[in-house]
Amino acid sequence: MADPNELRDSQCFSNRLAQRRQELPDALRPRENLPAIVAIDIDGVIRPLIKSITELKKALEADVANSYGKMTPAQQQAKRNTKRQQLLDLFGTAVGDQQLEKFVENSVHHSHLRLPEGETIDSVLGRMSEVALLVTAEHWAVNRYHRSWDNFSYLDDNKLIVPADVEMHIVINPWVGRWVRSLQKRGIEVCWSTSWSQTANCYFAPLLQIDPMETPVNVYDQHGSGGASITQWKERAAVWRYPDTPIAYIDDEYFGNSVSGFVDGPQDQFLKVSTNKYFGLQPSDAVVVENWLATQVSGFVALSAPEITQLESEPYAEDARQA
Repeated sequence: MADPNELRDSQCFSNRLAQRRQELPDALRPRENLPAIVAIDIDGVIRPLIKSITELKKALEADVANSYGKMTPAQQQAKRNTKRQQLLDLFGTAVGDQQLEKFVENSVHHSHLRLPEGETIDSVLGRMSEVALLVTAEHWAVNRYHRSWDNFSYLDDNKLIVPADVEMHIVINPWVGRWVRSLQKRGIEVCWSTSWSQTANCYFAPLLQIDPMETPVNVYDQHGSGGASITQWKERAAVWRYPDTPIAYIDDEYFGNSVSGFVDGPQDQFLKVSTNKYFGLQPSDAVVVENWLATQVSGFVALSAPEITQLESEPYAEDARQA
């Protein structure tokens, strides 16, 4: 793996990209001349590994009771100071004071419950669907950022059992698949940007009723340079696959260390949307992406919030269990 300190230099990173791209077979080389990319993370749009909507509601109510907004000013400042020191320990002198404060704001904002304006917990959960999904060891993603299948092992009569499959309970926003198809119909390339890698197409594309999509992290993990964080890894993979192309990233991670420090080009070419860690992508987030795309792609007509809501009301097949 390349030295993360070396990769902090954007020119070095750009040179590495150019060199590695030439080493790839034609089928894996970067795709150019695309209008724009929307790169989506699994946890950014749906909520895997949640027992049930009932359990999710309990977690939300507990979070509201202990939320940042209910802290005293002294507690809020202590929270910010702790986060500021964590970021300094992580990035050191690579981040300036103004950028550091922005990261602190993003992190604090992301770490606590954010209800969309005018919404309640019940109104948001009422739009979501609960699905049982059977995943198998055979089709489990293997990379340094994805949890190991061994984590599902358990003891039975003092014997270690490694199951062949595991049933996951997932909470989804059914309208997300229809929004992805709408973007594709309007000429926007949508790709996966997730540690689930190619298994996103095995499990989550059918769940959202969308066609299989590209997973740039596959090629990047084999032929590109590593990143110090999962967001760097995913961002760089998309830049590798789609050079000189506007890219909107949708992820439940906050973008504390963004691709902008490593890739040459105008910074308005990249949009980062940090979604709610409990709810995933919301229509208000989709509108942000829509409006940004309208500034990047000539002739692109952005959907308004009411139009996003209309997508949400279309019929949806509830049974998405995968064998």
